[in-house]
Amino acid sequence: MSRRNPPRGRPAVVPVALLLALALVALAVVTVRDLAVAQGWTGGSPWLRDAVDGLDGLGATTAVVVAAAVTGLVGLVLLVLALKPAPVTHLPATADGDLWVSAHAVAALARRRADRSSGVVGASATVSRRHRVRVEVVAPRDTDQTVAGVRESIAADLDGFSPARISVHAQEAPR
Repeated sequence: MSRRNPPRGRPAVVPVALLLALALVALAVVTVRDLAVAQGWTGGSPWLRDAVDGLDGLGATTAVVVAAAVTGLVGLVLLVLALKPAPVTHLPATADGDLWVSAHAVAALARRRADRSSGVVGASATVSRRHRVRVEVVAPRDTDQTVAGVRESIAADLDGFSPARISVHAQEAPR
C-alpha cells in the first residue's frame, strides 16, 4: 500500500490551542474555588460573581466596542490558523512515495559526502529552505575543480534518493 501524503509537522494553531487550554483550566480552577466558597467549605467571597456584577449595566462605550472588535479579530486569526495546513516536513525519497526523508537528513548525507571528497579540508551543510540544501566546503586550492568533484560525489550518492536542490559553494582555506 503506497502512501502518497507526505509527513507533516504540527499545525500552526497548536501553540494557540495550548494557551486556550491553559486559560480554560484556569477558569475551571476559579470556578471550583467559587463553588467551595458558595458551599461554605472555605472563606472569602466568590470571584466570578463579582466579575459578572461588575459587567452588569455596562453600555456600548468606546472601550466595549474596541474590546469586541479586538475579540473578533483574534477569533478570525484563530480561524485562519486552524484552517492553515500543517507544514510538510519530509521529501519523497522514492518515486512511489513509500520512503520519506527530511531535508536535514539530506543535508547531513551531503555534508558527510563532501567532507570525504578529495581536496576538501572541511564541509558544512545547512537547510536554507524546505527543499534547498547549501553545502559549504573549504579547499586549500583550486576551488572550482573541488566544487565540481564534490557535486559529482553528492550526485552519485544521492541519485534518485531525494528531490532536494543541493548547491555547493567553496571558499579557499587560509594559509
